[in-house]
Amino acid sequence: MFRKTAVLLALAFAFLPAVAQDFVGCRLGDGWAETLMLRKKIILTEEPPYYGSVYLDVASVGYHEVYVNGMKVGDFVMQPAVSQLDVMALEVQYRIRKYLKKGENELLLWIGQGWGRVYGQTAAASAKVWWSNTREIGDFAETDTSWEASPSGYSYTGSLHRQLATYAVRRRAVRCSGKIRMEGGITGSDGDWRYCRYARLHRLFL
Repeated sequence: MFRKTAVLLALAFAFLPAVAQDFVGCRLGDGWAETLMLRKKIILTEEPPYYGSVYLDVASVGYHEVYVNGMKVGDFVMQPAVSQLDVMALEVQYRIRKYLKKGENELLLWIGQGWGRVYGQTAAASAKVWWSNTREIGDFAETDTSWEASPSGYSYTGSLHRQLATYAVRRRAVRCSGKIRMEGGITGSDGDWRYCRYARLHRLFL
């Protein structure tokens, strides 16, 4: 039993560098942005129903929110749940077909360092957009250096309660047709964009 456990652990840690390569962040000079946005343009050549179900899988070092074409996906904030971020990043899956349209679509991730600050981790995320219908499965995009990154308008305040208060004030969300929208919308024009970089993470796996 001990030998079997040891072999499994050796195999798991052998794959850690490859997993970490999927996480991207926003490089600023000699450091990394503590709060950032990631974006990717996705092209649909057919109407959304053709693709069946469209999924977005996001694992973030810190907290995140998702916007597609300016619309917030879901009602949750500060996803995912807390985990020990020097060891594990939790993954959240979203269904996003209803937010998509034929042609060009903009995917935007808002990311904050969260508890990653405690563990010395860079704010970063790994994401994949894929689809599945009754006949086939395909991919739209997954995080690499073709994604763009920008510092976001949020900042670290040193207190969880103050961060939540600042978040609530700056967010100023309004409800429109059953979906949460930011005032003025959340689109790529709100950032200072550059190509993202692979983040340097340690001991991290999904």
